[in-house]
Amino acid sequence: MPPKYCCTPKRSISLPPDLHATIIDGESVSGAAPAELAYRAIRAELACALHLSEHTIERKLAHAHELTTRYPDTFHELRDGALSVGHTEVIITAGHVSGENDAFETVCKRHQYEQAVLTYAVRETPTSRSRW
Repeated sequence: MPPKYCCTPKRSISLPPDLHATIIDGESVSGAAPAELAYRAIRAELACALHLSEHTIERKLAHAHELTTRYPDTFHELRDGALSVGHTEVIITAGHVSGENDAFETVCKRHQYEQAVLTYAVRETPTSRSRW
């Protein structure tokens, strides 16, 4: 008998519209219990398909969300192949010093940091960046 959360080949998951809003906007929608259950199911399916723990998948999803919403230029460099995922992890982790909220001042600091670091990141390896 297969495990409760096992990925099944050629199985598609239909997502409710409120799940998409929850993941993309990063906001909790009132009455989002069905969305939360769908998100957990997707997380479990990804974990099974990729042979990773759900905790690891949760971290990867959080990283992807932060990368696409708070560090768009870094995401574009990753998409274009100028940076690796390791680069983006170092950039985001170091960027937490400027703050993790979305206040105007924090967003400005984060943008300035991102612009400054990208000029060097495309020439450096992620390991050498993490020592800074």
